[in-house]
Amino acid sequence: MNEDSGYMRERMTGTDTALLLYRAQGRQSAVGGGARPSRRRLVFFSQVVSGATASTTRLVRLALLVSMALIIWVVELHIPVPLAVPGAKLGLANVVILYTLVTFGLRDALVVNLLRVVLGSLLTGTFLNVSFLLALSGGVASTLVMGLAHALGQRQLSVVGISLAGAFTHNLAQVLAAIALVGHPGVLGYLPYLLLFALPTGFFVGMVVVVLGRSGAEPTPRPTGEVMPAVDPASESERGE
Repeated sequence: MNEDSGYMRERMTGTDTALLLYRAQGRQSAVGGGARPSRRRLVFFSQVVSGATASTTRLVRLALLVSMALIIWVVELHIPVPLAVPGAKLGLANVVILYTLVTFGLRDALVVNLLRVVLGSLLTGTFLNVSFLLALSGGVASTLVMGLAHALGQRQLSVVGISLAGAFTHNLAQVLAAIALVGHPGVLGYLPYLLLFALPTGFFVGMVVVVLGRSGAEPTPRPTGEVMPAVDPASESERGE
């Protein structure tokens, strides 16, 4: 019995909670001889509780995604890269970023990427130094380009194509940031070598996200900020009576 009641509480939506509050207030008013609460309060309670539930769900989801991206990034630090080019990395944490982008949207992808860069730099003691600035410029630029490609070219570009665009932009932005910091255009000579390593890994990242999408790892979510539709107060109150 306790397990069933716990399951029902987990399945309750914000509208269900608001409806229970509305009925409870109605019973208290009936016992005390007061007026029944306005039906508009049910709609108001429904919107408030549903909005709070959606915000909490989004925060939990973002925390999990940031944690996964950070763990993958830390593990990647201990993987030797067989390429003697400064800044060359596997970029496996971009699996989480791209998956967040195509599943939950650009805003959540930006949040996950920014938190991953900031927290990773704090863990390694590189916050606000050159490597942090390079990672930040590459991460923000690549996420924005992938978001733009996903929004404008969903039918023309596959997830793998979006990943390749992000990999190219990430390295280009890092090279441009390095030129701005160093003040010498000779850094641009590293770009072909970086792309030689980044494009295959970008292809791999895209394929992983495609496989995750086909496996149904996460159901299609509601758009952020959308509240649960409020029930008809008249029908619900009549049903309760």
